[in-house]
Amino acid sequence: MGIPPEPDHVATTWNEHLARTCGPWPFRWAVALACVTFPLIWVGGLVTSYDAGMSVPDWPTTFGYNLFAYPWKSWFFGPWDLFVEHGHRLMASLAGLLSLGLAVVCTRQSPRVRLASWLAVFLVISQGVLGGLRVLYNSRELAQIHAIVAPLFFVFTLCLVLWTYRESYSSLVTRPASGQFLALAWGLAALVLLQLVLGSFLRHTEGQYSPPRFRMLALWHMINAAVVCVVFPCTWGFARRWQLPQTARALAAAGCLLVTLQFVLGTLTWVAKFGWPSNVLPMSPVPGWTVQAEGFLQSVSATAHVAVGALLLGISVLIGLTASHRSSTRASRHLPVSGSVHPGDRDAAATRYSVRELVS
Repeated sequence: MGIPPEPDHVATTWNEHLARTCGPWPFRWAVALACVTFPLIWVGGLVTSYDAGMSVPDWPTTFGYNLFAYPWKSWFFGPWDLFVEHGHRLMASLAGLLSLGLAVVCTRQSPRVRLASWLAVFLVISQGVLGGLRVLYNSRELAQIHAIVAPLFFVFTLCLVLWTYRESYSSLVTRPASGQFLALAWGLAALVLLQLVLGSFLRHTEGQYSPPRFRMLALWHMINAAVVCVVFPCTWGFARRWQLPQTARALAAAGCLLVTLQFVLGTLTWVAKFGWPSNVLPMSPVPGWTVQAEGFLQSVSATAHVAVGALLLGISVLIGLTASHRSSTRASRHLPVSGSVHPGDRDAAATRYSVRELVS
């Protein structure tokens, strides 16, 4: 018997085998799902900005019609609230169909990707049911939960893009980053998630809090935003200093640009919705500005603020996943280096992955 090959070499062989076996379609379906989910967040933000959630009072039908059979003329030429809400439902249905298609084409992927694809189906169905219950019960609390779950699902689609790419194309073995950088990266993701939760409270519970409590919540949101604005450049700086993979450094750089844009959008959203804070900054650059309820600037800035926040959460999670990536050494250590690999042997080796390793 010969000496077993080095684990890195075997891991590369394992990745190459997955690429030959699965092809590019799982990755393409994952990209399509992510590309539909991101504008879905935009449309959902418009539903909240224009308070259009109850413009269609029934679910899963639309004024008694099947969702896909509702007259298109009534949709296109009807009230704006109806156009936004019904379009939101149609886009959500498309995301559900893409999730199901992704699960089907992932049948020859590794067990953890198969599990993740079916988990995406479960999540998108749960999100749809949650949105429907929000309509049936006219519940602000369910709307708030619905708004928090939406960016989490989008982040999960980005994870699926990364995982399917690794199994469809990537044969490069990478090493995980140091523990200090991983703590920084995942701490950043936790801060961005907290920021999204705070933003959801501000958007969906307006008028339900006393003024002191609302000011406290808004102040917490601003302080946490300042921390995120500091941590993102630190993450980029440490990624360059410790020579992390190019992907992690590019994601951190993109995050720095987006967090700057997010700061501008947040300021614009506040001014468009509440006016210039003259008690804090007396010199207003827009003297005579009048706040217009559900105005174009207010709706677009708030919706963009929500969407960019979801994108920042996705980037922060991808930085953590990219930096903590370990090659499939454990699953492929006993596989042959060359030649064909029997699917049963592949599955037997790969099933050593547990559900916890979905984020590894």
